[in-house]
Amino acid sequence: MHVSKHLELASDWLTKSEIIHGSSANSRYGPLKGGYLIDEKKYNFIYNEINGYGISCFVNLYRSTGNEEYLRHAKAVADYLFSTLSGEDGHVSTLAFVHSASFPEQKLNRRYFSFDNGMIVSGLLDLYEVTGDLKYYDHGKRCISWIIESLQQSDGAFHSYYNADTGEIWHGGEGFINDRSAIHTKLSIPLLKVWKHSGNAAFLNSANTLMKWAKGLQAEDGAFWSDEYKKTVFTHYHCYAVEGFLYAYHVTRNEEYRSAALRGIDWLWGAQLRDGSMNYKYKSRHSILDGLKDRLIKRKTSDATAQAVRLWLLADTITGENNYREAAAKGVRFLERMQLSNTDDKKTLGGLLYRRKQFMFIGRMQAKLYSWCTQFAAQAFTMWLQAESRSLCSESVENLF
Repeated sequence: MHVSKHLELASDWLTKSEIIHGSSANSRYGPLKGGYLIDEKKYNFIYNEINGYGISCFVNLYRSTGNEEYLRHAKAVADYLFSTLSGEDGHVSTLAFVHSASFPEQKLNRRYFSFDNGMIVSGLLDLYEVTGDLKYYDHGKRCISWIIESLQQSDGAFHSYYNADTGEIWHGGEGFINDRSAIHTKLSIPLLKVWKHSGNAAFLNSANTLMKWAKGLQAEDGAFWSDEYKKTVFTHYHCYAVEGFLYAYHVTRNEEYRSAALRGIDWLWGAQLRDGSMNYKYKSRHSILDGLKDRLIKRKTSDATAQAVRLWLLADTITGENNYREAAAKGVRFLERMQLSNTDDKKTLGGLLYRRKQFMFIGRMQAKLYSWCTQFAAQAFTMWLQAESRSLCSESVENLF
């Protein structure tokens, strides 16, 4: 099956399956659910981080195909997100977006994550660029301003979230839901998008301070530690950090950012498994047992593999060489194998499985179709096709989400 068919299947799953909540006659139409749990035959919650990605994903599909339906989907996601804001004067809920809504009740989880909101701002700015509608830019600017003022620390790192139910803003510890995580490096993208359109140096300064802090998370071999504890490299988080540096270089032309991004991309190249996949995590220092498990049991993930493919292809456009072409090709082939393409089940056809767990010669798929895995894969397929047609260029970094 040609890559173009895999892209078509992935795009159809994102737009024609029940991963989209509601119907066009429903005022709540538009949001993407976090994923579909195959064994339980149910969807999980409406997850607003991936709705931010969803806007960008649909905008990019619109840009590459000219199909107005993708633009309609992008607008529907944005309209849903706006519908979750409140009119309460002076409250965060007028500026920022909650973490999620339960399904099917749609009860709002009143935690306001800096990363999630940054990804939504990035999507809103992408939508502004193709529509010219100022409401997307204006709200994106207000939201990212709140993130800086409320959640960025003096050294550039970010608090993870504000809990509106408790008023808590400090959440120390390890893991992506805690403060000072490597994932926040990717906030350079919305910060710099708003700076480009506003000219306000506060957004550029915020991004540069963030990058200065994030450089301290990069190991000598190019890997980004997941946080300041430096105990684990989660590949998904590593890719977020590299994406942040790559975009920051694209906008600022700061050679230090270029170097950090390419070192991180080289590390991905060296860490790629023989079948083209990326493992869930590397370099575990938590315990001897954790380190042993990570070496013996591979957890091959579609999200990080798709991110790596995107980064390898973009690196080739930046360096003017084809150093990463073979690695990208192997990654694409792995993604094709993770896609459910031989099924009559409309709820699963075209979606990408999250993870394959393998011990020795025994392998087992994790029966979960997460929205972001298929979104990232759709862009990896798109970029591969663009590279084949020589339409992928250094400016394509603008399409990262």
